[in-house]
Amino acid sequence: NADDETAAVLLSNLHSGREDEELGWPSQILCSVVLPKFLSLEKSSSRVLMSATIEFCKIHQRAAEYGLLFPLILRREGINNFICEVISRVLKECWHLGHISAFCQKLLCGRKEDKRRFLFLPCHRELIADDPT
Repeated sequence: NADDETAAVLLSNLHSGREDEELGWPSQILCSVVLPKFLSLEKSSSRVLMSATIEFCKIHQRAAEYGLLFPLILRREGINNFICEVISRVLKECWHLGHISAFCQKLLCGRKEDKRRFLFLPCHRELIADDPT
């Protein structure tokens, strides 16, 4: 669809090849352009959007963690098969095993006193739970 192609072009033209800020503009791009599309998936994601997202997340791994994966996993309505496919592909194609292990530890064993730092737009607040329980 045209919106997916627009998002893909935006992602492919905005990655700079380095990540200076953990929660800087790469996270903002993911949470404002890509996350809304994936939060509402009711069918498989388009190839063009998925490919552009994978390439962006390979370069901006921490942005993917806080601006895409945490919010998707904590989706209030749960994870459907299509969202699971997105999460699996990002994890498998963008991260090494050590990073995946650390991510799972943060997700499952996060301390209550630590404020989670994942990002989403205020309009998506009602779609994302505060914790995985």
